[in-house]
Amino acid sequence: MAEKISPKTVLLIEDHTNIKEIYGKYISNKLGLDVTTEEDGQKAYDIAVKLKPDLIITDINLPSITGYDLIHMFRKHPDMMCTPIIVISVLNHRAQVQECIKLGANDFMVKPASFKLMEEKIRKLLNL
Repeated sequence: MAEKISPKTVLLIEDHTNIKEIYGKYISNKLGLDVTTEEDGQKAYDIAVKLKPDLIITDINLPSITGYDLIHMFRKHPDMMCTPIIVISVLNHRAQVQECIKLGANDFMVKPASFKLMEEKIRKLLNL
């Protein structure tokens, strides 16, 4: 009997409910990925440790800990050292983008990011 292949998982960390819902539904419906969402940085980290998502999309400005801190923590965790991370933020100054990449993020998008751009980046990082 063939083994059922589970869809890839995405952890979307965003503290604005509308953005979280819109992007989460798009990723799930358009790309067929399982999406888990969280708005609090520390809770998101705890979820990621248990879930071990295939992709993490995070904002920078979050309750409890920042996206910068999360990237650093993910890159230190043995199960998430290589998990692709996309940062999505209204902060778009060169220094902020460079800091995210330096900490280990794979890509950066400025909010509001278009669905097309988001889809392209997700497909590329997950080899879809």
